[in-house]
Amino acid sequence: MSSLVLGFRESDNTQLPLVGGKGLQLGALSKIDGIQVPEGFCVTTEGFRKAMERSEAYRALLDQLTVRNADERERIGEISREIRQTIMEAAIPSDVAKAAAHSLSRLGEEHAYAVRSSATAEDLPHVSFAGQQDSYLNIVGVDAVLRHIRKCWASLFTDRAVIYRMQNGFDHRQVHLAVIVQRMVFPQASGILFTADPVTGNRRMLSIDAGFGLGEALVSGLASADNYSVREGNIASKRIAAKTLAVYARKEGDTETRQVGSEQQMTQALTDEQNESQRKFEQGRQKALNKEQELLERLKLLPDGGRKAKETKRMIDLMRHFIGFREYPKYGMIQRYFIYKQALLKEAEQLVRAGVIQEIEDIYYLTFAALREVVRTRKWDEQMISKRKEEHQWHKKLTPPRLITSEGEMITGGYRRDNLPAGAIAGLPVSSGVVEGRARVVLSLEEADLQAGDILVTAYTDPSWTPLFVSIKGLVTEVGGLMTHGAVIAREYGLPAVVGVEGAARLIKDGQRIRVHGTAGYIEIL
Repeated sequence: MSSLVLGFRESDNTQLPLVGGKGLQLGALSKIDGIQVPEGFCVTTEGFRKAMERSEAYRALLDQLTVRNADERERIGEISREIRQTIMEAAIPSDVAKAAAHSLSRLGEEHAYAVRSSATAEDLPHVSFAGQQDSYLNIVGVDAVLRHIRKCWASLFTDRAVIYRMQNGFDHRQVHLAVIVQRMVFPQASGILFTADPVTGNRRMLSIDAGFGLGEALVSGLASADNYSVREGNIASKRIAAKTLAVYARKEGDTETRQVGSEQQMTQALTDEQNESQRKFEQGRQKALNKEQELLERLKLLPDGGRKAKETKRMIDLMRHFIGFREYPKYGMIQRYFIYKQALLKEAEQLVRAGVIQEIEDIYYLTFAALREVVRTRKWDEQMISKRKEEHQWHKKLTPPRLITSEGEMITGGYRRDNLPAGAIAGLPVSSGVVEGRARVVLSLEEADLQAGDILVTAYTDPSWTPLFVSIKGLVTEVGGLMTHGAVIAREYGLPAVVGVEGAARLIKDGQRIRVHGTAGYIEIL
């Protein structure tokens, strides 16, 4: 393949500027024996550059964007929208389109593909760019894939991505986008694994968030995950297995001498297996400790050095605990539903103009089949719609079960409250720290009216909420897990956060003063 399109195995760890963060990691994964990476390819940043290099309008708009401040959101939104439109109107260079089409024909044009953004600035040590660019799922056919490649390019300039770069000091001209095209898989279950606990920083504790089906709802914060904590220390876990084997051997009639010998040999082999990785880890840890000690000693020589050294030590510990944990929250499913919704609302507009229905929103009370019938006959049952509106208002007062089986069984659970203060509201701790402030209950982004120092209380957050995290100092959500969008951004911004708080937006009133215990996982109303 050319430098415009690369297979996953063709990329290496020097090619971040060419393939972006996701492309780099997929390249590394595809070279590990035993790891099955779904087939695909990367349209490199060269494709994006070629598409835009002759666009004077694009360069002029970038110049306008560069001189703006992050708080000029209205003007930023206008310029960003023009840039996205410019990118969508630009033709994909013929050699890029040809190379992508060739790769698709080799993999099978009839398959469904994920078309995913892979920016050169993402999953960095100090910023994740979690969910800032778009991805699309279940894309079929060459034309559709090429169209969504262009959509990914345009998403480099969504309002949230632009403001995020401004807040973190990135030059818009220096950030480029590659696009991953990867064959879809349809799993029974999916999940996200952290090789260290993202809250405590315990590197001997694996943390897994998992759920049924694709992982998009999970990482986007739309669904609560099942969380599993697995103690690492391969030696310890394998030793337990070896002891288990010894008991089994004794049941089969082996002598105690053979049993003990077998256990010792297995344990020794497993220990040897870990020596090299342990040596490398210890080497890196010692280097970091030496650098930390050097810095602290220099600080102690300054005026008020003891306090400065103590505060710096605390910040170093925080950084070590939280800096390595990232996610790829995406919003593809909601984006597709938004497109469907827009198409249906256009039909509704025509029905309103024709005098068939009174309000566009009336179609929300029809099934899809019923809407088709209304469009066909230009008739509908107004009495039935009125009844459904009344039922909807009544249903809004009910609390749906968090989990219901296919047999109709409602399964309930709860948090352990043994050590919580009286009246505390329990949840899942995802970002440590304790903070007090005014609770602002926000159920939609359009309603957000946050002041500096407020604590955001909401059902869930997705990437479009990221700009709000700049002004708040704490987060409470009803849905979520360790790896969902709000949790990752809260840790990145150092905001205490508790998620999975059932009924949070009902139990906490807007304007109340609350205390969020991000380490212990509960909220107090003061």
